[in-house]
Amino acid sequence: MKTLKRCLCGRHQTTGDVLFTHSHYVPILKGKRGEYSALKELYPNDLAGLTPVIEVPPVDWNWDDDVAKKTEFAHLTSTVDNLVKYWGTDRPLFVDVETADLSDAVEGDPAGRSPITCLFDLARSKGLKLIPVLVSTADPASIAAVAGASAKDQRGAMLRIVKDHFFSPNLPALLTSRAGQLSLTPSMLDLLIDLEDVDSGAVQAYVASVPILLAALPHLPTWRTLTLASCAFPETLGAFTVGAIGRTPRVDWLLWRQVCSRLAPGTRKPTFADYGISFTTLAEIDPRVLKTPQNIRYTADAEWLIFKGVNFKKNGGAGFIGLCQQLIAQPEFMGAGFSEGDRYIAGCATGTEKPGNPETWRRVGTNHHLTFVVRQIAIASATSAPAAPGSSTGHGGATP
Repeated sequence: MKTLKRCLCGRHQTTGDVLFTHSHYVPILKGKRGEYSALKELYPNDLAGLTPVIEVPPVDWNWDDDVAKKTEFAHLTSTVDNLVKYWGTDRPLFVDVETADLSDAVEGDPAGRSPITCLFDLARSKGLKLIPVLVSTADPASIAAVAGASAKDQRGAMLRIVKDHFFSPNLPALLTSRAGQLSLTPSMLDLLIDLEDVDSGAVQAYVASVPILLAALPHLPTWRTLTLASCAFPETLGAFTVGAIGRTPRVDWLLWRQVCSRLAPGTRKPTFADYGISFTTLAEIDPRVLKTPQNIRYTADAEWLIFKGVNFKKNGGAGFIGLCQQLIAQPEFMGAGFSEGDRYIAGCATGTEKPGNPETWRRVGTNHHLTFVVRQIAIASATSAPAAPGSSTGHGGATP
């Protein structure tokens, strides 16, 4: 059996433009610094195997003074700077500005632009190759702003279809309407079907319905890309026990494999997308009362391993060393050479790396996850094996 340790391909982007098949990977990330750093530290072959959707987060809040830490304009400016620093200007990526929940006219912007127009103007001045994301629930102002950005940049746009719209009989009309409003043909549009959070009990219902709906999409062969997203990572780690090794199934991966296996021969297969090692949304919690446990979120073949420690704020990060030692003793650990995240885990376990903080842990877990999924997709695409539930193989082998 091939293993993920030996598979270093992931080179599945067919041109310099955004044009990829089901052998690619589209992680949906929250635009936080730990995730940015995880992208920056990917090995080149793994980086070539993915194109992320970056959700611009809301402006950070000063909870002591009950005010925003910066203006909305400064927030968008720093977002663009982070994209240049951590992603670079050589390759395109998708950016969803609506998730930032900003004012109709960006606060602090001398030109009084809308959030989408402001960010894409700033990005254009820095040479970034951004592609705007338009959610299917967007209002007329957002539609006009995405149309304006795509007209200037000539990179098309992504249509992000929410779950309710995907299952609606009005979806074909909606797609036709949005394409017309953007003045874009399907060949310049990336279609992202977002099933949002799913659990094990819903898999079979989705497997029965999603292949039929995908096959019935209008212009199915013509969309520039077609991606199926879902999220199975828990909303919190509250259900996991300190000191024990928790396990939670990667239902999103199982769902994608089974949907692809149910499509009729010759039907276009969707690209896999997930939310990394995060839930679909970030909780807005006062950090003064937030009890963040030391933790490692480690991706394996069919599940995540959760290593949970004590409260970070009260105890610092030293306990993270023990979690790393616990992880490297497990058969699922891929070895220090697998990714930069795994190198750090092994180093922390042996004393050559410091334990860090929650941002460090998110960087490490995300870097491992992105690497693992890129290589897992490469193997799944090469073998085209039927999808079926299964336990972890122990050393990251692809699901049979």
